[in-house]
Amino acid sequence: MKRFRSRFDGVLRVRRQYEQLAKAEVARRNAALNSAELRLAAELQALDEVRRTTTRQMETGVSGSFLTAVQAALTTRQQAVTNAEAQRRQCELDTRQAHESYQRTRRELAAVEQAVHDERAEHRRTQFRLEDHRMQEQGSQTWHQADVNGLRSQS
Repeated sequence: MKRFRSRFDGVLRVRRQYEQLAKAEVARRNAALNSAELRLAAELQALDEVRRTTTRQMETGVSGSFLTAVQAALTTRQQAVTNAEAQRRQCELDTRQAHESYQRTRRELAAVEQAVHDERAEHRRTQFRLEDHRMQEQGSQTWHQADVNGLRSQS
């Protein structure tokens, strides 16, 4: 007997591939978000270190060149922190979009799986009806054959 093949099997295969791609994209975006968070933490730590160093140096005395160097270092570190925060926000947005895409792909896959399930159930019902019809026809033919051969008892 030929194995049943849904007309949606190709679509189902493609949807499963899309789901795997979306899952991989979510993982990639999560890794980028983790990296951005680590970079932000490192930049905040570096800024804090500049502030601590400045505080220690100011206790011993302050010169004009020192203040200029401190201002440049603080500006540079603050800009690095701002850039790291912007990158983290962008990574969060990208991760959220990738997750939404994955959820949408999962819903589409579930819809196709349901269509395949429904189609297979309808195929089974049709096969049962055909089998029932064959059995009734076979019973009718047996009854008729018994009547022709005189095997059926006369009441």
